[in-house]
Amino acid sequence: MSDEEILDALVQAIDSAAEPSWTETLTAIGLVFAALGLIFTAFQFYLSRRSLDADHDRSRRQTVSDILQFYVTNTQPEHNKIVQLLDAIDNNTIKKLRDGEPITLGGKEKEFACSALRSNFPDIYDRYCADDREKRFSHAETMQLRYVMLQVLNHYEICLSPWLYGIADERAMENQFRDLVDERDGQHKLEKVRSIIGKDKFPATEAFKAKLFPATPPEKKGRVI
Repeated sequence: MSDEEILDALVQAIDSAAEPSWTETLTAIGLVFAALGLIFTAFQFYLSRRSLDADHDRSRRQTVSDILQFYVTNTQPEHNKIVQLLDAIDNNTIKKLRDGEPITLGGKEKEFACSALRSNFPDIYDRYCADDREKRFSHAETMQLRYVMLQVLNHYEICLSPWLYGIADERAMENQFRDLVDERDGQHKLEKVRSIIGKDKFPATEAFKAKLFPATPPEKKGRVI
């Protein structure tokens, strides 16, 4: 074999080695399609996750709307007056109310109580508010005040429970229901009565208040040398 023949054979061998076989080509194509399949699956998962997140956010906002409707529907005319009464009377009177003992009221506290009782005792204004003297409310009247007091406390707790358990939009709840624990004249709404009855019975209300009005730690006094 001549030198030229040997050189041609060598070139052909190199060309043959550089060209992939059909098996290798099919394998490479299969890998490409597999990679594309993985990318497509990942993209589908991403779109699905975004859709789930959007549905979740929408559901949480809808929950806030449902709670607002529940709050408006179940808030009674006497609720506002009982809140004013509870924030105005002293601790001893609240304890008597808690225990169902007859209470004695005068001034604006008597007016608040009469307003809260008017739907059940239509003549109460004529009997108690015709003059400025203190009046002792009967057992039945006191028990009705106690009932409305517990009704309001539980009404607030029910409305705030979805916020506590994370099934309602947090920011929307805090904007819409801030007034339930708002601070007025140095005290939070109904905080005094919750403390006397037991704050542990109203975990959602207490957590809501703590979130909106975090306690400020007392300043440490400097050490005197």
